[in-house]
Amino acid sequence: MSLSRVRLEIDTAALRSNFAEIRRLSRSCRVTAVIKANAYGTGDLETGSILRSAGANRFAVADVVEAQRVSALGLPVQILGTLISPEECDEVVRNGFFAPVTGLVSARMLSAAAVRQQKSVPCQVKVDSGMGRFGMDTCAALSEIEEITRLPGLDIRGIYSHLSSAGTPENDYTLMQLKRFKELLFQLNKAGIFFEDVHLSASNGICFYPETCQAPFTMTRSGIIMYGCEKNHFEADNSLKSVLSLKSCLASVKRIRKGEGIGYGHTFLLPEDTLVGTVPAGYADGIPLALSNAGSVLIKGVRCPVIGRVCMDCTLVSLNDVPDAAPGDEVIYWGRSGEEEITPGDWAALKSTHVHDILCAIGNRVERRYL
Repeated sequence: MSLSRVRLEIDTAALRSNFAEIRRLSRSCRVTAVIKANAYGTGDLETGSILRSAGANRFAVADVVEAQRVSALGLPVQILGTLISPEECDEVVRNGFFAPVTGLVSARMLSAAAVRQQKSVPCQVKVDSGMGRFGMDTCAALSEIEEITRLPGLDIRGIYSHLSSAGTPENDYTLMQLKRFKELLFQLNKAGIFFEDVHLSASNGICFYPETCQAPFTMTRSGIIMYGCEKNHFEADNSLKSVLSLKSCLASVKRIRKGEGIGYGHTFLLPEDTLVGTVPAGYADGIPLALSNAGSVLIKGVRCPVIGRVCMDCTLVSLNDVPDAAPGDEVIYWGRSGEEEITPGDWAALKSTHVHDILCAIGNRVERRYL
């Protein structure tokens, strides 16, 4: 029996359904499942195992430490970011991870590690088509990539970049990035350099830019889209489902007099006698402070407003609209109850952030439950 007071429920059937839909949207491209940041808070090994059986061909992560964990799942592992030390390069070569090559400096460091170990390491060159982070500038990358391909120990398998503004269709900057990438690819092919893995499209690209899911592209990267919690993804032409629910329970219920203050700093004064419920989940569990006096939870199909400041370990809510509420009743932070639904996107809007931030903030003491 679990003693956890807060649980993140992962609907495995919905996750499998979403991945099947992503494979459909990706057309002839192979789909790499991105499970960095503990699979966006859902549990990398558990979620990865489900995605492996659903048809993922490869996993992608942010760094070497994540790659070490995910390698236990038995699929090839690709590191998407960059390598920053000889020690990281040694570990990548030792394990045969797909290595990012973001320029000559990282390429030489990786080549030296491969030569030391007398191995060949699979690599993908990363180019910057307009994100401004890691990678070679697409407008000047040709000569640098040509030099990289001559370094010993590097098995250059692919080329990739990342779209910065693909959350809506027909975005001019996204179309410019696509043009830059294709022009570089044409120049490389003309120079006799070809790649098995060619990918530009992550979750937004899969939804809104079908041209990134067909030749010359051979692969897509599926991340946040798998969980069905981005509003814009539902607006696209697909059949995605909500995967995640965050739940707790009422720990106490008591009536407090009109005019009394609630929570730290008394940021909320009760306008009437109020039935107040305490939920044993707070910002240490990933409940954002932005819900203070602004958000709500679902209890028995009714929206109950959050009152007072969210605490480290609990949240206070008004139960005046559910007068029969009692300790032990289920509290839904995200999910559906009756006709009502709260999503991670609703939290993101309150916090003026995006869904990735919400999911990655879910705390370690929250139980991940796979249904």
